[in-house]
Amino acid sequence: DHQWIDNYIQANRKKLTEWYTQVKLALETIQGVRIRRSQAGFFLWIDLREFLCDHATFNEELRLFEHLFECGRVFILRGQTLGCQQPGWFHFVFSLNDAIICEAVKWIQTALIEQRDCSHFST
Repeated sequence: DHQWIDNYIQANRKKLTEWYTQVKLALETIQGVRIRRSQAGFFLWIDLREFLCDHATFNEELRLFEHLFECGRVFILRGQTLGCQQPGWFHFVFSLNDAIICEAVKWIQTALIEQRDCSHFST
C-alpha cells in the first residue's frame, strides 16, 4: 500500500522535526548548552563542554555522564563511546514517547543546573 507508506513516512518526518525542535529549544534554555545543527536523524549531538569541571578530558566527560545518570536519571551516550575526538559531547536520542522525552529533558535541565551550581564547577 504505497499511499499508506507515503503517509506514514510524511507523518514520521513531521513528528521527528517537532521533537527535534522541542528538545533543542528546551535544552538551549540552559546557559552553556549548545546543540549541533542537524538535517535528519533521531538524535541530537549536545555540546556540554562548559559543564566539564577543571579540564576538558574524557575522565571529566565520564564524571558528567555519571552525574547526569545519578542526578538526572537520564542515560545519554558519551561522545567518547561513539568515537568523538573531543570530550564533552553527548548523544541524546529524542525519538521516544512524548512523555518520556519531556521528563528526560526536565531531568537533564535539573542535573546540568545542579552541575553548574556545584562548588567545583569552573568557568
